[in-house]
Amino acid sequence: MKNTVELIYNGIKQNLSVLSILIVVTIYLFVAKNEYCNSEKKINVITWDGYGYYVYLPAIFIYKDIKEYKFVETHLKKYHFSDALYQIRTKDGITFPIYNIGLSVLWLPFFLIAHAFCKLSDYYTADGMSAPYQIAIIFASFFYLILGLSYLRRFLLLYINEAKTAIVIIAITLGTNYFYYFNFGKELTHIYLFSLYAVYLYYIKQYFSGFKRKSLILFSIVAGLMILIRTSEIIAFILPLVYKINTNRFDEKIKIKNKVLFYLIFFSSVVFLIQILYYKTGTGRFYIDGYYDHHFNFSHPNIVKFFFSYERGFFVYTPIMLIAVLGIYYMRYKHQDWMFAVLLFFIFNFYILCSWDDWKYGSTFGSRPVVQMYAILALPLGIVITFFWKKKLSWIISIIILLAIFLNLFQTYQFNKGIIPSFGSNKTYYWHSFFACKVNVHDKVLLELDQKYTLKNQQHYTVFNLENERHIYNKKHPEYLEYYDFLNYNIDAKEVNLYSDKWLEYKLTHSYYGDSYSEWNSINLITEIDNNDKVIYWSRVRLPYIIDKKDRDSITFFQKLPKFSSPSVIKVYITNNCDDSSIIHNLKVYRLK
Repeated sequence: MKNTVELIYNGIKQNLSVLSILIVVTIYLFVAKNEYCNSEKKINVITWDGYGYYVYLPAIFIYKDIKEYKFVETHLKKYHFSDALYQIRTKDGITFPIYNIGLSVLWLPFFLIAHAFCKLSDYYTADGMSAPYQIAIIFASFFYLILGLSYLRRFLLLYINEAKTAIVIIAITLGTNYFYYFNFGKELTHIYLFSLYAVYLYYIKQYFSGFKRKSLILFSIVAGLMILIRTSEIIAFILPLVYKINTNRFDEKIKIKNKVLFYLIFFSSVVFLIQILYYKTGTGRFYIDGYYDHHFNFSHPNIVKFFFSYERGFFVYTPIMLIAVLGIYYMRYKHQDWMFAVLLFFIFNFYILCSWDDWKYGSTFGSRPVVQMYAILALPLGIVITFFWKKKLSWIISIIILLAIFLNLFQTYQFNKGIIPSFGSNKTYYWHSFFACKVNVHDKVLLELDQKYTLKNQQHYTVFNLENERHIYNKKHPEYLEYYDFLNYNIDAKEVNLYSDKWLEYKLTHSYYGDSYSEWNSINLITEIDNNDKVIYWSRVRLPYIIDKKDRDSITFFQKLPKFSSPSVIKVYITNNCDDSSIIHNLKVYRLK
């Protein structure tokens, strides 16, 4: 019995990294069961951007329509995969998908199996969007999950031991927003690119260890697939071209790197021909830029916001990656052959990401476009963990990783419940709702003003009190107004110190009718300060975002005015640029002292 227990213990100890993958897959399967195996909930994986990556498959294999995409309107009406049809665009008389074909290539085998099943089934429609096609994407995600983690494991074991490899795999899959994008973003590119980067790294190492052509061809093809998914992944060329740049003689390095560059360009071009030929067949052009209304601004990258903003900040929502970045420094002492490759990739990749005009990358949890980079940061993360272990400080790094996992899983829960808003947060709201387990709609006024009133026992002085309720009409009403004035208060030299740099308290009771509002179009309560006919302060509270009960709701909130001089005018008014309406039953504004 004792020998059996020892054998089992040694077997587990020698295969901890395999066990970690099994644990991750089991957890992810459990999440998938809860997410998709609900008889009352329709399986709907291919949504939003995901439909744009997927649309190639039904266009080619079902509808034989790669020029007009007439079927997408039917898909939208039947499956409601997004609020609007933005995944297909028409420009200069040419209709085309805005995203690359790469994910469709990865999904192809699973799509064909689902399509064959639907063709043989009397229950499911072979239209490209019925349940079997949705399930096919789920199966595809798990296939590439196992593929990616298996190759990441093989790569890491070349540098760190079983236990540290297992910790890295657990830390990345549970302690970063990879967890969110695998479980709730299977239709997006990031988890697939993560897996491809893991394969890519492994075969780069294999090639430079034995200079076998097979490995060179394989990682060159993988590079092509990544570029086929996202053209900007051409930056992956840096890794093999800079790998081991600090070793070997200069003439040998030039010869080897030239060969690597040739293979990368050749095989990546061959793979990318899929996109070129598709565009040529469907549009008559060899290439079309689906992002023609977006651009890079390399002269003004949003570096600070990208890393530290409460809206999407990389390190704010994935703090464990601070350890991984620190690991790049420690690579100078060990595994130096990867240090410059990882460092240069990190610098250039983030420079590109920070320079995109929409640096937030849509409604996302944390920073979405960095997820694939976790495969590259896995090694420096493992190096830091190993360093702490050797210094007998394993308990410190263990606590840090456990806290990171808890934070990530809890904030994923908060994001899915709407506590962390999809359109971004700010410092005030982030810390106010840090431990919140349910949504408090009234708290979202902090998102509008980014101010929190903490003083107590302040005296109240009435500035405005609405005597009769007012109707805020929608655009179709004959009495509609764009602006509804409530307060217009002149501040002279005697009163300026009573308002400058002071708090106002608002007590609002209102009803709201309609749901046509959006982030940019809604009914707004505006506070404005004019000084010498110049607007020096302007704030907005979007009423539909802070109302809990639409039939009638009351809220109290505070706003601190900036410093200003006299003569000035404080204005409070309501604007309506949507098709909704409201009734303001009561509005009181107090000056606090």
